Amino acid sequence: MIINSNTQIQSLNFNSQRTSTTFTKSNSRTNISQGEVKITSRNEYHSKQRALVKEIRNEYYSQAVAVDRTFDNPKKHISDKYQNSDSPYFRTDLTAYERNTAYENESAYLESGNAAGYSYDDPFIVQTVGYVNVNDEKAIESAFNRQQVNGQFEQLLKNNNIIIPDDTKLRFTIDPNTKKVEVSGTDNIQLISALEEVLDEDNGKELFHHIMRSEWGNNTQFSSEKEKKYSISSSIKEETGYNLNKLEVVDGMFVTEDGTDIINLFKQGIEDRTDIQESIKSVVIGDMYNELKVLAEKGFDSIPDLVLSIDFENGSFRDVGQSKSFATGETDWIVDKAASIQREKISAQIKELLEIDNITIPEGTNLTFNINSDSNKVEVSGIDDRKLITLLESLLNEDNAKELFLYIILDQVDKDTQLTYDIEDLVKNGFDLMKGQTISIDYKNGSLRELKGNTDWINNIKKYEQNLDIYV
Repeated sequence: MIINSNTQIQSLNFNSQRTSTTFTKSNSRTNISQGEVKITSRNEYHSKQRALVKEIRNEYYSQAVAVDRTFDNPKKHISDKYQNSDSPYFRTDLTAYERNTAYENESAYLESGNAAGYSYDDPFIVQTVGYVNVNDEKAIESAFNRQQVNGQFEQLLKNNNIIIPDDTKLRFTIDPNTKKVEVSGTDNIQLISALEEVLDEDNGKELFHHIMRSEWGNNTQFSSEKEKKYSISSSIKEETGYNLNKLEVVDGMFVTEDGTDIINLFKQGIEDRTDIQESIKSVVIGDMYNELKVLAEKGFDSIPDLVLSIDFENGSFRDVGQSKSFATGETDWIVDKAASIQREKISAQIKELLEIDNITIPEGTNLTFNINSDSNKVEVSGIDDRKLITLLESLLNEDNAKELFLYIILDQVDKDTQLTYDIEDLVKNGFDLMKGQTISIDYKNGSLRELKGNTDWINNIKKYEQNLDIYV
C-alpha cells in the first residue's frame, strides 16, 4: 500500500472577484433570449470518496444479488437475511439499523441493478473504507455548488446586459408556491425589474433549492413545520401539476375544481413512476394521504410558508440566517475542514500500513517524522527503540516519504491565508521548490499532529499569484 497525498479531486476556487460598477440596459426590455444559461442548484460534483463508495457498494450488492437469484424467491431470501430472525440466513452479525440499510440497498439492486443510495453507513461500506463524515462531504459539496451558482448568475447578468453596482447588497426573496423572486435592497426600479425578469420561475425554483441545500447550522428561516408543508406541496405539484394552496378543502381533503380528491391524482402519478420501487409505492401513497389529511384539518394557511431569502453582493450569493457561510470570502471554515479531512485520510493510511506489517506503536508515544526533499527518506525520532525506528523507516519508504512530504506542504499552505497558489503546479514542482529542505511532523496515537520547526520554506511557494484552490 502507498500513501496517497492527493486524495482530493474536486477544485474549490475561493476567490474574491467583484462585479462591475454600473447598471446598463441596451433596451427597455431585458433580452431573456440571450440568457440561455440557467441557474442549477445541483451541479456535477465529483468526490473520490463518493465514487469509491459507489464502486464498493455496487460490487458488493451485485455479488450478493447473484447469490439471491440462486433461490426460488430472491426477494424472500433478502427479507429472510435482514428481517426474519427465525430464518437460518438471518444476519445476527449486524445491528438492526445495519440490517435495514442493507435490506434497502440489496432489494433496490435486485429490482433495478443499482443500490438505493450512497449509504455511507452501509455496513459493507464501513467494513471497507471505514466511517465517512457525511457533514464534511456535504459542506464541501455545498461550497462547490455555491461557486457554480455564482458563476451561472453572473453569466445570466452578462447575457442580459445587467450590471450590478459594486457594494450593492441585494436580497432575493422567493415564494415557495410560485417560485416568484422579489428583489429588494436598492431604489433602482430599473435594476429590480430587470433582475426579477431574468429570475423567472425556473431560475427562481433552482435558486430556492440552492438555498435549501445550503442550510447549515439551524438557519433561522427554516422550521420543521414549514419544511413539511413545503415538502407536501412540492410533491403534489410534481405528481399532479396542481398548487395545493389553490385547492379547496371538502370533507377534510384537498379537491380540484371538478371535485377530484388530489390524493387520487397523486396515487396515479406515483403508480406511473418507473424510478420508484414497486414495493414502496403503496407506502409513499399512504404517507401522503395521512400528511394531506393532517394539513387539511389544520388549514393550509395555519402554517407559515417556507419563504426563503438569499443576499447577493460583490459577485457572490450570501447566506441569510445562519452562522456558517458559503459566500466568497467567508469560507475559511471550509478550507480548515478540507485540511482536516486530508489529515484524517493520511493518518488512516499510515495506520493501515502499520497494521499490515504488524507494527505496534505504544500508546502515548510521540514520534517525529523528518522528511528530506533530496533523499525522499523518513528519519524517525522520539523513541529509543531502534528496532521500531528501523521498521518504521523501512515502512515509510521512498514513495511513501514523498507523498507524506507533499501532504505536509499542502496542509501547511492551506493554513496560510495570505498565500495563493496553483495546486496542480505545486503537486508537480513541489520538490523543486523545496529542494534541500527537511520538514518534520509529529505522529501520536494514530494521528498526524502539528508541523514542527521553522516554516520559512513556505516563502518559496509564495511566487504563485493565482487564486487559492483547495482540492478535496
